[in-house]
Amino acid sequence: MSKKEKKERYSLKQRLSFEDIVELSKKVMLGSAPRKLLDKIPDIVILLNKTRQIVFANKLLLEYLSLEDDSSILGKRPGEILNCNHSFETEFGCGNSKSCNTCGALLSILSALNEQDDSKECRIYNEEIGKAYDFKVKTSTISLDGESFIVFSLTEINDEKRRKILEKIFFHDIANTAVGFLNLAELLQVDLPDEFDKYKQFASQLSKKLMREITAQKQILAAENNELQVLLEKTNSISIIKEVIEVYLHYDISKDKEILIDKNSVNINFRTDKAILGRILSNLLKNALEASRNDKLIIIGCTEIEKEIQFWVKNESYIPSKVQLQIFQRSFSTKGTGRGIGTYSVKLLTEKYLKGFVSFKSTKEEGTTFFVNIPKNS
Repeated sequence: MSKKEKKERYSLKQRLSFEDIVELSKKVMLGSAPRKLLDKIPDIVILLNKTRQIVFANKLLLEYLSLEDDSSILGKRPGEILNCNHSFETEFGCGNSKSCNTCGALLSILSALNEQDDSKECRIYNEEIGKAYDFKVKTSTISLDGESFIVFSLTEINDEKRRKILEKIFFHDIANTAVGFLNLAELLQVDLPDEFDKYKQFASQLSKKLMREITAQKQILAAENNELQVLLEKTNSISIIKEVIEVYLHYDISKDKEILIDKNSVNINFRTDKAILGRILSNLLKNALEASRNDKLIIIGCTEIEKEIQFWVKNESYIPSKVQLQIFQRSFSTKGTGRGIGTYSVKLLTEKYLKGFVSFKSTKEEGTTFFVNIPKNS
């Protein structure tokens, strides 16, 4: 088989007709794979054909989707039945958007098409209900009456994933602050009267930082559990930017870097939840500082756009295109395992609680800018 023929065989765009899918489904039902056996498996199990279309789904998937039978999902692809937002970005459906290139489910299916068993994790954002789900995906191949199928199984790992991520982040940040306290305590045991006031101020800064880290973690947990209360109050655009900058001027990551407020920023009063907006801007500024090398400039500003106020944070670094596709995913990070919740929390807090939206642009020529648009009068 030539490379061209092989590529056509595994085309991500090709589909079988609904009638052909029904015939395949009947073949599976009458073949050597008893339905009762598949229904007893404690995971969602789907059989896919070579064009990644569903020809069979076990009882657990039907219960998960609240369906009486599989007639409404035959011929569809996994992302389409789970309402993945990327499944509807192109006319060819699941597996054909740019974001699909990094999807663990698609990559695992492609491995199975090459006759290699695989196991990966994937994250699906359900557009209909506005919620993200984490799944463990396993794929393998099986031959039934001369026909080859992909065995595709799903296990939801939302709670496990979230708990592990939050625990790692919380203990990482708290441990760093605690080390600072420990070093300070050791210094204060030395007789340095002239330096006492300086270290006392440092202790105050560290204690405030510790409280901010604890408050931030509580806020994210409450947000994900739909327990976060929004408190609207009068807020000033320039004042909140200055407060956020003041916090990070005392962080090590701001050393040898310059933070400026854009000179064209608007100075207006508006109503929003000041604590939530402060956390959003803090995360964006922190990310910008971490992404910037020494002697680099970070600019933060705001402007009015009709009934909205837009805040932005700009730095000179560039985000690679592959990273851009995953930037708002929970747990994704370029900083290491268990560190990816900054941009995810920005999107969650902005869109779910402040009723705004988040966007960004990143080019090699202009660097990276994150935008947060929120209503001026919530």
